[in-house]
Amino acid sequence: MARKLLISVFSALALLMGLLLVPLEATAAPSTLTITQQPEDVEVTYPGGATFHVEVSDPDQVASYQWIISDGYSDFVLRGTSATTDTLVMPSTQQDDPDLRARCVITDKDGNTVESEPGVMHVANPDQNKTVLYVGDYAVEPGQTLDLLQTSLGSGTVIFDSDGATITLDNVRISTEAMTYDAQLSPSLGLFLIRRDSEIREYHVNLVGDSVIYDTFYDPDYNSAGVVFNMFFRSGDDENPPTVFIEGEGSLELKGGSNSIYSDANVTISAALTTEPNGDIFCDALTCRNLTITDGAKLNIDANGTALKAKDDLCIERGAAVDLHSSAPHVSVGATAKSIVSVNGSIDISGATLSIRGNANPERFVPYESLLANFTGISYGGDLAITGSTVSIEMASADADEDWHMSCYGISGEGETSSATLTGASKLMVIIDTPKVPFAGGIIVPGILGMDKDCAIDVTVTSAGETLGIEADREITISDATLDSVVTSTDGATTYGVVCGGITVNLTEASYHLRSLANGGVALAADTGEHGEFDIEPERGYTPQKIVLPEGVGIVAPEKGEVNLFGAPGYGETIKAETVYDAADMATPASEVVISVSDASSGPSNGVLVGLCAVVGIAAVAFFILRRTKGTAEAE
Repeated sequence: MARKLLISVFSALALLMGLLLVPLEATAAPSTLTITQQPEDVEVTYPGGATFHVEVSDPDQVASYQWIISDGYSDFVLRGTSATTDTLVMPSTQQDDPDLRARCVITDKDGNTVESEPGVMHVANPDQNKTVLYVGDYAVEPGQTLDLLQTSLGSGTVIFDSDGATITLDNVRISTEAMTYDAQLSPSLGLFLIRRDSEIREYHVNLVGDSVIYDTFYDPDYNSAGVVFNMFFRSGDDENPPTVFIEGEGSLELKGGSNSIYSDANVTISAALTTEPNGDIFCDALTCRNLTITDGAKLNIDANGTALKAKDDLCIERGAAVDLHSSAPHVSVGATAKSIVSVNGSIDISGATLSIRGNANPERFVPYESLLANFTGISYGGDLAITGSTVSIEMASADADEDWHMSCYGISGEGETSSATLTGASKLMVIIDTPKVPFAGGIIVPGILGMDKDCAIDVTVTSAGETLGIEADREITISDATLDSVVTSTDGATTYGVVCGGITVNLTEASYHLRSLANGGVALAADTGEHGEFDIEPERGYTPQKIVLPEGVGIVAPEKGEVNLFGAPGYGETIKAETVYDAADMATPASEVVISVSDASSGPSNGVLVGLCAVVGIAAVAFFILRRTKGTAEAE
């Protein structure tokens, strides 16, 4: 429909750049057909539609009709179901539509063509703000019901209540393959609500039965696949944006699109939602301001890019189950960095389950000969709080003949003081399986990493180069909790278990422990804050201040292990750190550390030991590499 040519502010960025189409080829000779009725000019009151009709002297000799739209700058060859007939139907228009000129190229059975004069479509009321729900290329105003069986789009019923704020999807089936007006200009909006200058704070999408919206459009030249489900309120700069509630006993499945859901409002989900990309085409699944996933929500999100993106905060509440899968996306030019969960603010997960699986495959990425600079499970700018929840993150990268994937992370805090805390017997598992990637890290927080009673963290990281298990720049606190970590470099590079500004381990019984195995590296180190140009020799009888083990807690492995000073290079100077040594070998920090209650009879077997930390100085270099690669702009 014409409304898509100058759609809305945000969707223009995602769509109009991708809509340059190949013009019709010129033919050798004019047709013997004569046009007996030219398309007439039409003035419409949006969101009403327009119709253009053409007639010829001998319709039986017509081989094809082809309608073309011009906005005064470009021609667009239409692909809708009416665009190849003698009557072009534009079911609806939008406030921002310019004057459009529609002409028809008619080809006879000998292959010759004749072209009609243009008919002009003009919107009579562009200054009138209206609330309009666009379903495919049909407009629905408050108080109206759209029976999709009466359209070319599919089946089911869309009800837009008279309040202008409640939408009911009753067993809806929409496919953009059958758009009336155009299958390339207007499939981008499977469901699109425009509300301008409104004081309404809440909008409700009520799901009845099982609804499916399928967007087939894709323009490979511009990485544009459109939007299949969207709410636009012009509230991007509003400190108090409206909230869209996706709710009900039914389900919603969204297929295709470069964004499955994109809203400049807040979004709260309490229903079953599934997203699926169109093959290996780029797709960010859900983007909004504040995102809340609450009781009753079951999200199964498959994306080729970011699965959940909150421009402010993300909250996953008690009873919610969230399963995310993402493949590293195609990009058109340059390097890219992608996070499966990307939150500018804070993340709060309480009484919920969150599963994240990321897969990077060069066969899906390299055709553009681009670089995957970074691929991360969760990135956030505020704080991460996990309470009474289970969170698992698994990141993997396939092999390639050439370097194409530079770094991979499980969790990365992006704020200067971003912290992470686990309470309420929460479980966090991070597995990074990237044996050919130059750098990988498990959990990285610039602030504090805290673990409360009965919580557990299990980290396993494998990469080709320097490998980091856990980094907390300020402090790590473990209170009757368990931390296990294994860190391995396939190329024999240095591995780092835990890099921290200090660590306190409070344990009361042998069932809790800290286990670390940094294969070929350093298991545990804490920055003393003293940096400069000096040599460091181990001090006999040294009393640690950064590695704090209260009474009753001790180093089980290495045998007779003790804390002493260690000098590590970093930023061209020496960083003085505390680390754990084997008393029989004070030349090299221990690559294996187990901390438990002092009366534990023996340490765990080597097969389950976990690499917990690294020398702070070298890890600081790794952290610099992380920040540099994480800064790479995302390719959309």
